[in-house]
Amino acid sequence: MNNKQRTLALSILLAVIYLILRWRLLLNPGMTFDLDLYKEWMLRAAQFGISQIYRTSRMDYPPLYAYILKPFGWVYNIMAAQGIAGPQTLTTLVKLPPLLFDFGVAALLWRCMSLEGKSVAWRAGLAAAYLFNPAVLFLSAYWGAPDPIHSFFILACFVTMAYGTGFWFRSHRSPGITTSNTAVALAWTLLTLAALMKPLGLPYFPLLFFFSLILRGVRGAIVGMATSIFVGLLVFAPFLVSADAFEVFRRVLTDIGAMPFTSSNAHNFWWLIGGWYYSEVPWLGPLTPTHVGLILFGLCYVALCWKTWTQFLSQGRTLSPAQILDTAAMVSFSFFMFSTHPHEHHLFATVPLHASFALPSRAWRNVFFCVSIGVFINCWLHDSPMDTEHWPYTIGGPTTIEHPPKFDRPYYVAELVAIWSSVFFNLAVYGVTIVGVLWRGKKGWLARLFSSVDNSPPPLENLPASGE
Repeated sequence: MNNKQRTLALSILLAVIYLILRWRLLLNPGMTFDLDLYKEWMLRAAQFGISQIYRTSRMDYPPLYAYILKPFGWVYNIMAAQGIAGPQTLTTLVKLPPLLFDFGVAALLWRCMSLEGKSVAWRAGLAAAYLFNPAVLFLSAYWGAPDPIHSFFILACFVTMAYGTGFWFRSHRSPGITTSNTAVALAWTLLTLAALMKPLGLPYFPLLFFFSLILRGVRGAIVGMATSIFVGLLVFAPFLVSADAFEVFRRVLTDIGAMPFTSSNAHNFWWLIGGWYYSEVPWLGPLTPTHVGLILFGLCYVALCWKTWTQFLSQGRTLSPAQILDTAAMVSFSFFMFSTHPHEHHLFATVPLHASFALPSRAWRNVFFCVSIGVFINCWLHDSPMDTEHWPYTIGGPTTIEHPPKFDRPYYVAELVAIWSSVFFNLAVYGVTIVGVLWRGKKGWLARLFSSVDNSPPPLENLPASGE
């Protein structure tokens, strides 16, 4: 058996193992509180239609999720009419969208390695590194959280900016990777869908605007923004027709501020002053933690864009695909570390972004591994049934520190040790990574991505700002 046959056999074996594993996890009740809400939204969307979803349910996500859930609600109703549906069927169907989008993310990663000239073994290895990732298996497969959906659209947006329309259409491939106005419009469409799935897509728009400007000029940025508005109007069309658009905006915006805390179990910078601290009260003079978080995130954002701009100029007005994806990944990481209101799973989108360029580089493989472990541990420590009174968390006995939002019990000593260990781990990984990215000269981690990948295609070249 030659290497190609061994690779194929191993890939088939891993695929079978993964499908069995995901099937078993599909049947698991998962995070019942969240899944019960998703089930309600799915059934109401199928029963009353998209335009009535906010009137007939407690849905507080943007409307794209209702579009995605509706067909699965139809399937459940058909099965129920035949007498072959039950609670487990409902759980399985509501968990299917995250599974399908996990496969979508794996396909994007496979395509990235293909365009970098990597072998089938490399492509399969990267797809497996994502699909078997503990963060993916816990959050998506066990919990049933829909985070892979907006993460797919965010990754799709930036691989489109990185590789151009040739990423999607072989007929558009050219000797050099180029970003056309068509690619910019497609990238804005994808990021708009991410934001219409979950507001976590919003922080990436300034970065997309930045890339649109430097790669396609003002015209490209205008084309992208116009496309985004058009897509938003299409998605909101049912609510505009029924005059419910204002109610949709109110419901979604209310959800964003529903938990006004520095950290809702997210192990980030704000745990240094303690989780669940009110974020809208003055903290430094008139500044609230929310203001401080926005300032810190903004400074990191500017520093990353400035670093990318200087690399762009020093490299002859070119960027490699990996450099574009790296900047997006670090914006994602920075948002989680410094913004207020985040939950434990809001770092998830960083995992596929890092995976898209990390595997060929040892340093970035380590970052990808550490971020994945960080997401997994953060979720594991706070999500039921792990977030209960049991060994080994009860070692050392209870403390006098209250356990929000479970105000009926205190934290335990071992529990706090585990949480603070996770916090310092995330801070250390972020600190080392951001310093490496911003490091001056050819030894900087961003600079090294320009030539670190052997057999990679030519770097992305900036076309004139006018014309296709």
